Amino acid sequence: MDRSVGVFRRTTVTITSKELICYSDFPMPAEFPNYLHHSKYLEYIRKYADHFHLEQYIRFETEVVSVEPRPDGDGRWLVTSRKTDSSDTTTELFDAVMV
Repeated sequence: MDRSVGVFRRTTVTITSKELICYSDFPMPAEFPNYLHHSKYLEYIRKYADHFHLEQYIRFETEVVSVEPRPDGDGRWLVTSRKTDSSDTTTELFDAVMV
């Protein structure tokens, strides 16, 4: 790996203020700096997921293979995925998809 890439990753800071990148239903903590180091932004995302009990819906180490509208047109989505260490796929039905 190019050493400059590693340094860049360790020093990345947002270029948008915390007020503009936070979710409207979950403000940034007041003690966070206005422009966040990437570790602080990750901390915010984890707090959000914890607050809204979202982790149960997140699939870590998983690759999305395809996202398709359900053929019957009911507005739901078929999402096919696979764990990064496997070739087996799983298809699940969801009411919504967020990218």
